[in-house]
Amino acid sequence: MGSIRRTVEWMGQSIPYELTEKKVKNVNIRVKGGSVSVSAPRRTPLAEVDRIVLSRAAWLVSALNRQAARPRSCFEPGGTVYLGGEALPLRYVPGAPAVSWNAGGLTITAPAREDIRPVLRRFMEKEAEALITRRLKELYPIAQRAGVAYPALKLRWMTGRWGSCACTQGIITLNKALAAAPPVCTDYVILHELCHFLHPDHSSAFYQTLEGWMPEYSEAQALLKGVSPADWTP
Repeated sequence: MGSIRRTVEWMGQSIPYELTEKKVKNVNIRVKGGSVSVSAPRRTPLAEVDRIVLSRAAWLVSALNRQAARPRSCFEPGGTVYLGGEALPLRYVPGAPAVSWNAGGLTITAPAREDIRPVLRRFMEKEAEALITRRLKELYPIAQRAGVAYPALKLRWMTGRWGSCACTQGIITLNKALAAAPPVCTDYVILHELCHFLHPDHSSAFYQTLEGWMPEYSEAQALLKGVSPADWTP
């Protein structure tokens, strides 16, 4: 058996899931991208898989609701795309690749609809490079006063984290998806990674230093906890 679609009913609500047989010892349940996937050992009775999924129904519904409420970009004409913390309606116009961004929304000009994402991806890469490079230069004096040397900066698309710090190499790596985030979140990620040059862990000393640098960091941290970088990545 490959993958099959199944549905269980819980308190009047349908919970669809995709079941895949694998070489695993237990039934594993995962919620990602607003859908439920289940892997089960080969020859596990379908009724048994349904029973296990139902035993996690309350958690599944809660997780699905949380994911549905996340500010996720939709890269289709008429969808909503996040840039600079703004929710912008996306308009598509056939033509040579170009992006127009203003208060009224985001217009993607591309040869075909399937080119929308690559055109927007290149645009966001340029926006991220300009924004992050500028803010790093502006924020660095805060860390410099604590003896932190100016870091080498790398930018990349990452699905699971907003930034990382290679302390011994003097490098910070930041997610290009920050082009979509509110500016305060970009500042938080930059200062967070700079703070790791003083405190490589997430000890109380780390957060005391970070709070001294950015008293409102917890609000920015909470905003980013409510979204995944993948939600904003074309």
